[in-house]
Amino acid sequence: QSLRNGLGYLAPVEPATFAISIGDPTGSEAILTAVGASGGDAWEASDTEILDAMALLGSHGICVEGASAAPVAALRRQARRRGAEAGRGWVPGWAKPGWAGRRPSCAA
Repeated sequence: QSLRNGLGYLAPVEPATFAISIGDPTGSEAILTAVGASGGDAWEASDTEILDAMALLGSHGICVEGASAAPVAALRRQARRRGAEAGRGWVPGWAKPGWAGRRPSCAA
């Protein structure tokens, strides 16, 4: 909301989600500054989308809580929107030409 309203500070909000740690303000000022300075954006996702993302990650053996699945849910929402608007699908950055061998790995 702070980004959408052009605020230079993090406005306090009460999270309306089961992923309650999303409302934790730790690091929020730095994140807001970085998003603004980079020309980036902030996205949201519904509880249903977060649960779907948790299930998707779980089907790949990755067990996460709601707040950790929220970025995946928001990214999936944007991919669907932008793919539909452009009439095409979404390609992650690491799958684009020149990124071969740079796919992120979570292996320890």
